[in-house]
Formats: sequence, structure tokens, C-alpha cells
Amino acid sequence: MNLDCENLQQLDLISAIINHTAEGLYATDATGKIVFINPAAERMLGWSRDELIGKCAHELIHYKRADGSPIAEEDCPLLEVMRSGKTLHNHEDAFARKDGSLFPVLCSSTPIVKEGRVAGAIIAFQDITERKRAEAKLFQLASIIESSDDAIISIDLDGTIVSWNSSAERLYGYAANEIVGQHITRLLPLDRKDEAAEFTLRIKRGEHIEHYETARLRKDGALVNVSLTVSPVKDEKGRIIGISKIARDITERKRVEEALANQRRWLEYLLNLAPIPILLVEPNSARVLFANRAADEMSGNNISRDGHADAHYLRYPCTDARGQRIPADELPGARVARGERLEGFQMDWHTPYGKRSLLIYADILPSMHGHPATAIIICQDITEIKRIEEELRTANRLKDEFLATLSHELRTPLTAILGWSRMLLTGALDEATTREALETIERNARAQSQLIEDLMDISRIITGKLRLDARPVDLASVIEATIASVRPAAEAKALRLQVVLDPLAGPVLGDPARLQQVLWNLLSNAIKFTPKGGSIQVRLERVDSHVEIAVSDTGQGIKPDFLPFVFDRFRQADATTARAHGGLGLGLAIVRHLVELHGGTVRVDSPGEGQGATFTVQLPIMIMHREASDKETRYAPSGPSSVVTPALDGLRVLVVEDEADARQLLAVALERHGAEVIAVSSAQEALAAIESATPDVIISDIGMPREDGYALIRKVRALPRERGGNIPAAALTAYAGSEDRKRALLAGFQAHIPKPVDPSELIAVVASLAGRTGTPSV
Repeated sequence: MNLDCENLQQLDLISAIINHTAEGLYATDATGKIVFINPAAERMLGWSRDELIGKCAHELIHYKRADGSPIAEEDCPLLEVMRSGKTLHNHEDAFARKDGSLFPVLCSSTPIVKEGRVAGAIIAFQDITERKRAEAKLFQLASIIESSDDAIISIDLDGTIVSWNSSAERLYGYAANEIVGQHITRLLPLDRKDEAAEFTLRIKRGEHIEHYETARLRKDGALVNVSLTVSPVKDEKGRIIGISKIARDITERKRVEEALANQRRWLEYLLNLAPIPILLVEPNSARVLFANRAADEMSGNNISRDGHADAHYLRYPCTDARGQRIPADELPGARVARGERLEGFQMDWHTPYGKRSLLIYADILPSMHGHPATAIIICQDITEIKRIEEELRTANRLKDEFLATLSHELRTPLTAILGWSRMLLTGALDEATTREALETIERNARAQSQLIEDLMDISRIITGKLRLDARPVDLASVIEATIASVRPAAEAKALRLQVVLDPLAGPVLGDPARLQQVLWNLLSNAIKFTPKGGSIQVRLERVDSHVEIAVSDTGQGIKPDFLPFVFDRFRQADATTARAHGGLGLGLAIVRHLVELHGGTVRVDSPGEGQGATFTVQLPIMIMHREASDKETRYAPSGPSSVVTPALDGLRVLVVEDEADARQLLAVALERHGAEVIAVSSAQEALAAIESATPDVIISDIGMPREDGYALIRKVRALPRERGGNIPAAALTAYAGSEDRKRALLAGFQAHIPKPVDPSELIAVVASLAGRTGTPSV
């Protein structure tokens, strides 16, 4: 009896709890019909207990989703609990009231299991309408914050950033994931670090900070001007738990304020922008009221405000257009103080940094708007104009000198030609004199022809129409031919000609006629300017990947101040009518242009007047001998080769050469003997070519930019055998010494071919490396 009473008490307790809980509860049987509902559920649903008991819960309570769309029974998550026997926890859904309206709920469904079978379910739910409204408000507030043009951030009381809107990202440059969790001092410049602690202290005292103007640091290190509003963040009990900061970019406002301030100073600003020196001075006293930036720069920042306008001029002498020193009382400031108006007063100011030519204007600005009358002095620096005028005068003088020289040089041979021609026409000359006359006419005709050729060459040079007929040239043969042509003139002056030729100099690619013209001009000059009994030396030698031709003499030499102008057109060291030597001053200008057309350089060295001169021509050596076509012949004679070169049919050859012309020449030579050629310009491209199509032989230049041939072959030898690590390779290089050959072999090359290489030698080496002949010579 006591046990039953105790059980009844427990049931009463449970019933009281169920009936008085704020959470809605209802229970269903295995078919989904409601068998129990508590008062809270009745209130929330609007149904009475009697109206729901025995009714299908799905049909009355849970038949629509939150968006109003119907829920099929097989898709109902609450019915799924009875089918699966698994509890559903904290599921957000929508229930229907009696009037058909929907409201959001947070529900849980637990299956009722009896004897191992699901006999029904208990559904507990809460009306979360208010929570959803609060979430919506929070979302709306977050959207407002996110869409605000102002940067809105919040920090905790320790200064750690906890929220960051998109405007903050735009203003400061940090994305939220970069800055949230960082301390607020990350945004503060060094000189404003104390502001963080100051703001926190004021907020803790309950203060609000509004429109505090300061500067903050962007991610890129730039400063941005901001106006801050700082407020406390409180919890539901009113306790301060954080700080909210709204930052408005006031950069534009600051710019406008600065512009307004500049407008108040418009005159000073305008005058400082002027590229010419401007002074505003007080009439009568010539006291400086204002000097713009250009005036400061012109005077070396020596203009003193409130000082005399001429004070900076008085530091250094000033001269007039005639070169006479200007007295102090005639300087611009003194004249303006007397009320004079200056219109283009010219003077030269001799400073330690050079002469400055100035054109000065001055006048009195009348008083207006309460401002007293003010004198203005404007100085125009015409130093550059004067320099250009001087250059034009020099150019005109050179033109006049050239025309005078040209007239003289053309008339002189004409005089001899016409004079002797008339004497020949008389028939009164004997045989010896007749022969002398004819030789004189021929010699002067040739001289005039050479003058005309020089003029035509200069014309072609100026118009860019001078062209080369390039072919392999043996410079030793060119030098010997030129020496032969000038030897009579040298012997006539008892000059000793010494020729030193390097047999290993190698050929160059060039125009033999033009190269002979270069040497003829240099040798003719040497003969012309070397006195009787002197000596001239011509030296040909190979220097690294170039050949040098040096023409030295013991003649009159060149003055140091004329050396920079030696190769200028129409320039002569002595252009007077009393000069000792003829000529138009074009020869060396033609030499420089022809040498540069060949890809070379020319320079002159002279210890000074009376100490001789050396002209050095440097030309690039030819990469290899090119076989002559049917339409051309080698300028330097060479005998035919008796060696039959092997065929390279079926061989794939990788050519690595950074010079495009040399690369093409190598490729053509190899292809003409049947090879398949892959031509690349760098080590990187070579490695890529090996990866894509393994060659049978590699021919590589040594001197290349970024990675040279040594680096390439080391990388190739580091490759596995199956990927081309053992491809035979030859080094093709202008570095032809024994140490260079040894270094190439040690680096991993099997052969070393010095430039220039004969095509037959190249073919033989490739064939040998491919195993088609014997071992190549290294």
C-alpha cells in the first residue's frame, strides 16, 4: 500500500512538471496519432487537448516547411524517428497553429520503445519566434555595419580586435582574417601608440569619444587621416565588456581643408610653381618681401627675407653683355628701388658653379585692396639658350670652314689638271714634260675622285644608305694589299713601314673593299702626319674573341683637347688657311662608321702633340668559315680541301649558341650534310630540348649569358643515362688556349673546337662523336 502511494506521488510530480513546463510536449502512437499533449503545447498550437487526441500529428501540426511548402510523410523528420528508432535532437522546423499560421520551433523527438519495438514517439518543442526575430535584428544590424561607409571595429578591453567590417578592410587594407585577433596597436603609428591605452581608460570611466581626429597606419605602411568615434560595448547587465570604434576616412576632407588653406596663400603657391625666379620687393628700399623657390635655387638659398634684393648678386661679380662689371648701384634691385622699369636687362652672374646668363624684367605693381605698391623682379635663366646659340655659331663656323676647305680641295687639283691640259694642247712640251704632265693630271684626277667618293660616303652615312657586301675576309691579305698601295707614298717620305701579323688572328665577316678603305684611310693619315724619316707600324693580333688592327705612327700626335672630336665629321685639328696638310676632315668619320657597321669599334690614343698616335680597330672574329656560294668568292685566297667530309644522315644534333647569326650558320652547315638540327639560344632551352627529343650529339658555345656552356654540360652529365646523360658533346668556343681546352674536357665535353671552325672540321667532329669515324681531335 505504501509503494502504491509512493508511485502515485511520483506520477503526480511528473504530471505537474509536464503540465507546468514552458516547453511543448506531445506523444504519438506508432501510427503517428496524438495520444498526449501538455498545456504548453495547447497554448502554442491553439488546439485543445480534445481536438488533438487521436488525430494524426503530421496532418495537423507538421505538414509544411518554414517556407510554406508541403512535407510528404516519407520526408517528415519526426516520423523518421519512429521508422529508424533514432532520437532527433535540436531540430529547427516549423509547426502549424490551428489557424494555419506557421511558427518556428526547436524540437526533439524520442522514440518510445516497448519490448524491442517502437510504439510511438515523444516530441518536445519550443517556440523560437523571438529568437528568430532577435537573430534577424542581429543580421540586419550586421548588414548595416557591413554596408556602412565607415570602418566599424570592436575590441575587447585588452585591445584585441574581435570584429572588422568591409569598410575597415577598404580603409586599412587588412582582410578580417588577417587582423581579427591582433592587437589594436597594429593600426597605430609609432608616435600615437599611447592613444590605445588612453581610449581604454576613458571608456572604462564611462566616457564617449566623438570626432577625434588622428592618423592610422595602413597595411601598406601609408598613413590615413581618420575621425574616430569611440563608445563602450555593454552586456545585458550594463557592464562594459568591450569598445566600439567607428573610423571615418577624412583624407578628402583634409585635402579640401588644405586646398582652402592654399587658396589663402594663393600668391605664394602660384609664384613657387613658376619655373623662373621671382622676387617681390619693397619700392624705395628694395627690401625682399618674398622670393619664390626658383629664386632660392638660383641663389643657392642665399636670398634673405627682409634683406636687399641685390644682396645675393653682390656675393659674386656680375657683368653686362660686353663683359664689363656692373656697379652695385646699377644692379636690378637698386634700379627698381629708384622706380625704374626693366625690360630685358641682360647680365652674366659669375658664381662658383659657373656663369649664369640672366634676362631680367622689373616693374611696380600698384597698391590695391589695401596692399601697398610692390615691385616685382623676374629673372629668366638663359644660360642654356646662350649655350645653344654658341653651339649654332660653332656649327655655322664649322660649315663655313668645311665649305672653304671643300672649295680649296676641289680647286687645287682642278688647277693642276686645267693648267697642264692647256699646256698639252699647245703641243709645245717635250716628251719628258708631257709624261710629267699626264702623271700630274692622273694623280690630281684620282685625288679629286677620292674627295668625291668621301663626300658620297658621308652622304650615304647621313641618309643610312651605306651597305656592306659581307663575306669571309682574311685581314692579313687586306692589310698586305693596303700596304702595297700606300708603300710608294711612304717611301717617298723615307718612312719605315713595319707590319706584324698574327697567323692565328682568323677571318672576320665583312666587306673587303670597305675594310681596305678603313685601313687605307688610317695609313694615309699616318703617312700624311708623320715627318720624313719617321716610322709606321701596322699590327694584327687576336685578342680573346676579337681581332685588333693597330696603326701607330711617330708623327705630330693629337692635342688632348681635340681627341674627343677626332672622329667627328668636318672636324680638323688645324682648319686655318695656313694649315700644313690638306683634306676635308671626313676620313676618320668614315672609318668610325664603317667599323661600327662591321660590329666593331675604333679608338685613338695619343700622348700629346709631337708624340705620335695609335688608331686601334677592333672587329668580332668570325664564328666559323662559311663555304663560298657560286656567286661569291673568298676575299682571302684559300686552297681547296682534299678531305671528303662524311654524311650525317639520320643524326640529330643539338646546337646551343646565343648569337643568332652564328646559330643559323652552324645549323645550315650541319643540315647541308644531312643532319637534323635543333638550334637553341640558351642552356635552359637546351635542357628542355634534351628532355623532349634526345639528340645524338651536342655542339655548345661556352660563352653565353646567365648559364655558360660549362654549366650546361655539368647539368647534362648529371642526367641519368636513359635521359641523355651520356650524349657526346663538343665545346665550340673563341677561347682557344690549352687551358680552355683542358677546362672543357674536364667539364664533360669530349671535344674542343676553337672558333672559327671550318665546316669540314665541324662535320668530321660531329661524325666522330656519333661513332661514324675515328676519335675526334681535341
